[in-house]
Amino acid sequence: MYKLHLNGFSKSFLFGLALVFGLLGCQPINITPKSTANITAQFSSIVLDKQQMDMVQIATGDGDAFAIKPPPTYILGDGSKTYWYRTTLSAEQMQGDNYILEIPHPILDRVDVWFRQGEHTWHYQDGEFRPFNDKTIKDASLAFPVPAVKKALQVIIKVDSISPMTFSVWLWEKAAWEQHQKNTLLWYGVVFGGVAILVLYNLFLAVSFRDIRYLYYIGYVLSLLMINAVIAGVSSQYLWPDRPGMSSRTLLTVVALTSTFGVLFINEVLNIKAYYPVWRRISLIVMLLAVPLALPELFGFLNLGIANPILAGSVMFIANLGVIYYLFITIAVYRHGVKQARYFVMSFITFSIGYFIYYAYLLGIIVPNEWLAHLLELALLVEGLLLSFALADRVNVLAQEKAQIETQASDAQRYFAKRLITIQETEREAFSSVMHDTIGHGLLVLKQNLDAIGTTLPIQTEQLSEQSQHCRELLHEVRRVSHDLHPHLLKRLGLKVAIESTMERAFAHKEIEWHAEITNLPNTLEEMRQITIYRIVQECINNILKHAQATEVILVLQADEQNITVKIKDDGKGFDYQSHRNGLGLSAIQGRIDLFHGSLTVQSEAGKGCCICFSLPIK
Repeated sequence: MYKLHLNGFSKSFLFGLALVFGLLGCQPINITPKSTANITAQFSSIVLDKQQMDMVQIATGDGDAFAIKPPPTYILGDGSKTYWYRTTLSAEQMQGDNYILEIPHPILDRVDVWFRQGEHTWHYQDGEFRPFNDKTIKDASLAFPVPAVKKALQVIIKVDSISPMTFSVWLWEKAAWEQHQKNTLLWYGVVFGGVAILVLYNLFLAVSFRDIRYLYYIGYVLSLLMINAVIAGVSSQYLWPDRPGMSSRTLLTVVALTSTFGVLFINEVLNIKAYYPVWRRISLIVMLLAVPLALPELFGFLNLGIANPILAGSVMFIANLGVIYYLFITIAVYRHGVKQARYFVMSFITFSIGYFIYYAYLLGIIVPNEWLAHLLELALLVEGLLLSFALADRVNVLAQEKAQIETQASDAQRYFAKRLITIQETEREAFSSVMHDTIGHGLLVLKQNLDAIGTTLPIQTEQLSEQSQHCRELLHEVRRVSHDLHPHLLKRLGLKVAIESTMERAFAHKEIEWHAEITNLPNTLEEMRQITIYRIVQECINNILKHAQATEVILVLQADEQNITVKIKDDGKGFDYQSHRNGLGLSAIQGRIDLFHGSLTVQSEAGKGCCICFSLPIK
């Protein structure tokens, strides 16, 4: 399984790099009255029943009928009404060569614009329910070429829309408009590129870890992106340019999917089941209802009478419940100590701020400008990045938990290994005592009896002497085995004497010179560590006797405030350490050292002897 080693900083770097390149490509527009202007306040408006008046009547009718000036910027759409707007652009405003009139709200259903100057009339149509390919100006927003008359020009705008309607009008010089469109296109490249980085990264993790949480994240982020694409008109421009009305029909379903994926994502990442299982079940049941309720509109069943607004209202109600659940459940689990919840809280706050500023812009509370229209997209990027951090933080938490479990398992393994060694040493001590005190004592008595019998006989027999000598040898062997099983000197006289005694017995009859330098040995060293040091030294001595063919052995044992270090060096034939490091003897030594988090170093070459150095912490 491949793993992508990108941490939170790496993702931030990639994401920031895309953003920087995008912003570097954006050329600033000199926003002056000569290049662009928000002319919404110049319009007067009136709301009439459909077919009540036509354009000519509006253009030539009584100006007092247009009582609302400036027009409201936000109106709940009403399919039975037509919204009319009228103004006259002064000759001073029309002194340039080329102008573009923009209504930057592409989800309006149908928009008709007339320009009137004298007997001349220019008529353009646009809107969500008209094919994108029929646009005069191929742009996501609603844009219309202004006739180059250089005289006062009357503008009539008619809007039919059942969706909530935002109204504002901008007048651009063509050069400024073209640069604005380039910047907007580049900004969308940054947005979609940034989301693509997040999606691909988390898709790779989903495949690598086989974790559905990443797929929930991808579904949530893509659904949010789709909502932004619909609102910005990008979906009509690139996804279905020949299918008018598809964006409006899709919006409700995408909102339902966003709520569903969002709740699934929160429940899984924050492990809501462990803290609030009832709320988790309720949230899943409610959210899973949203998508079926939105499907009739997606598939074009728009003539269901009162059922259509009921279904749409139900989906939006569920979506709002999802938002409330999102906020309160993340705060609740954060109070339980779930650290990843902080990213959800931050993302919620960030997106909410962007959402409210955006709608304050739509409602006219904030003076409109060209960048506020992209605030939701920026909020989407920030939220996607923060939620990706939540997943990355979850990976870190899982890694820490795994490391903690491995540490606990290792500690448990060491504990049981120490317990096993303790039990073995206890059994060895008991068996050694039996051999020394019972068998050894019996052999000693037998030898003394044989010697006594020999002194009472007038003539010593050769057989009796041989039996006495054999008994003496058996007694010596029993004592040696007893000492090897358990060093009684270790308890009675300490580690220093036990090591020196073992070296004396091992090397005295082998014509091997030895020297032991043992200094600074602490008196409070626990028994288990003393036994471990003694057993390792004993194993090294046995290896020297069996394999080294050495003539000199030097042992140095030193202790400081933290560690005990033992070095055993011989002048034997040496060996290739790499090919023998997994041998039984060295593995046993390494295992004993690992029980106390010690270290082992072996230096040896053929013909150059061997030096084994190990260190154990005192505590």
